[in-house]
Amino acid sequence: MKLSLKDRLNEENPKIKDIKQESKEPVYYKTSEEALKIDSLGIIDTLLADDEINNIFVNGAKNIRIEKKGKIKQINSNFKNETELEKIVNKYLKYKGCDIENEKYFKLNYKKGVNLSLTLPPLSDKITLNFKCFNNKFANLKTLEENRCLSKEAALFLEAISNLDINILILGFKKSLKTTLLASLIKVLSENTQTCVIDYLNEIEINKSNCAYFDFSILKDIKKQKEITNSLISSSFDKLFINGLINDNIEDILKIASNNKGIVINYDIENLNNSNTEIINKIYKAFDIIITCDKFKDRAGKITKILQTSKQDSAPQEIFYLNETQKLDSTGLIPEVYNKMKENNISFNQNIFDKDYKHTYSNDINEMLNSEKTINPEILKKFKKDFLNNETKEPSQNNENRDL
Repeated sequence: MKLSLKDRLNEENPKIKDIKQESKEPVYYKTSEEALKIDSLGIIDTLLADDEINNIFVNGAKNIRIEKKGKIKQINSNFKNETELEKIVNKYLKYKGCDIENEKYFKLNYKKGVNLSLTLPPLSDKITLNFKCFNNKFANLKTLEENRCLSKEAALFLEAISNLDINILILGFKKSLKTTLLASLIKVLSENTQTCVIDYLNEIEINKSNCAYFDFSILKDIKKQKEITNSLISSSFDKLFINGLINDNIEDILKIASNNKGIVINYDIENLNNSNTEIINKIYKAFDIIITCDKFKDRAGKITKILQTSKQDSAPQEIFYLNETQKLDSTGLIPEVYNKMKENNISFNQNIFDKDYKHTYSNDINEMLNSEKTINPEILKKFKKDFLNNETKEPSQNNENRDL
């Protein structure tokens, strides 16, 4: 008797059952035909579909490692052989217009949010590919708090100052949270704030009606970059966000920040450290707030300091700093920007800046509620709404409300 489709779906199928039992992790393999598409790198594309993967390292056809949630592991799937990998890579490089006869090292934007470093023999013993994956779809201040990258008080402070006409410089080493933080600050801007984002690294994905996005990673002409940047600065944007610089020209940063307000720049601290003292002091005076980030042994990026600069004092002054337990503390300094917050009717209690104030994180909210020195009712109400009430919601509802 011929079974209906419904009956066939409900019928116990031993073969399907066995496959499900054996599959302990997703199979990342793609066929050779799929892999040889011009816009594909085979197995890698399936790996990149996983938003939780931060990095992928390929050392020859049979050795693929991934970094996921801060942990590195070897995957079972791989390319068929070295010949297949070579064929796929060469076809991709030719498609991108690369000179594989004379060049053996390439830095490319594979796709939005994915940067690729690729080395060919004889420069390396095998073909190596290193993918840095920046998935900022869910990046916001709330998720950074939940991952203990910063405290609730620091998040509220950053949210408050993001909409002010001040200059902010985000400094840190590679993979230390800089770009994620930059994207998070864009997301908390008011819908009335007309925003421009210049992305030199093709990492940021922002879908806001009040935000204009420019991908400078495809524009290698430095003169054109400067022309377009100057044109955008002179337009009517309230805020300008710059994610890195292709030529890492610190003089450009200085010129932009010294003559404008509402600029937020993500910059590699190594380039700043290699500059002379005079240039560094000028940079400090061009910005109102400096945020430093770093990466730790647990492979987590954290905010290590939030500082203010002063035209009278060449050295920046710490507002918040990371203590020995890797939690933020206040220094006791009331920042100058606090007066601007009050002028703009931003409710923020001065107690947060007190030296003995205890910063709070998502998993120790109860400790904050029982603290002798707590924050004002408005901020406490925001904490309860954002972090306490959400715990009672169904998972599906909670996921819908993750973005700020």
